[in-house]
Amino acid sequence: MKILIVSLLILLATSSVKAITPEKFESIMQLLDEKIFDSTFIIMKSFESQDVKDPEYYVVLINYYFMKSKHETITVNHGVPQPDDTTLMFEDSLGNVVGYLGSQVEYNFDTLNYGIQIFEDGLKLFQIDWICISDLCTFARQLNSMIK
Repeated sequence: MKILIVSLLILLATSSVKAITPEKFESIMQLLDEKIFDSTFIIMKSFESQDVKDPEYYVVLINYYFMKSKHETITVNHGVPQPDDTTLMFEDSLGNVVGYLGSQVEYNFDTLNYGIQIFEDGLKLFQIDWICISDLCTFARQLNSMIK
């Protein structure tokens, strides 16, 4: 979500001829929210051939690679969940918590790093430096250090 917010701020800070209309941008983001990656990729490729100097193109790309790299697994765990976890708990006949449903989120760092690299290349087109673009900069640096 932070990447989307930062990406939208970058859109406001840049100006160019728009290849992606606001309506098309919203429909692409909806596809990403629904994890429909194949259709999103085809649409992105069609915009790439039109004009890669469109900032929305790079916003879609970073969101695409972020969402595509994310993998969430639902787990069944024994014991009591952490205090700040929102989970479905299982109780025994005495009302004691004996287990809970949780989730584990993992990222494919190769995919994510590729998306960050493309986004960074896009920022260079608009003469926007990586330095201090809110939390996205810190996030990307942490990921890159984890990969290396």
